[in-house]
Amino acid sequence: MTTLKFKTVKTLVGGEVAGYMEEKTLECGSWVIGRNGAYIDDVFTHWAGDWYVERNGETYSTNKTKKECVNYIKMWLSYNPNDK
Repeated sequence: MTTLKFKTVKTLVGGEVAGYMEEKTLECGSWVIGRNGAYIDDVFTHWAGDWYVERNGETYSTNKTKKECVNYIKMWLSYNPNDK
């Protein structure tokens, strides 16, 4: 079983109209775990909803918990160990 070591990455997102905020994602190699946001009238209000798994800019999975995302990546790597 592969041990995954994630690092937290903070990115400034948004704009002058809606305001800026820090988006935090977890990254491990080419894999990214993030969380969807809640919006009211197209304005971000808070992080909510499902978590997602991305690799190289493509969404691979959406899950209810962060742990499910980690397990998805572990499962993927068990079949494709070169996809780190």
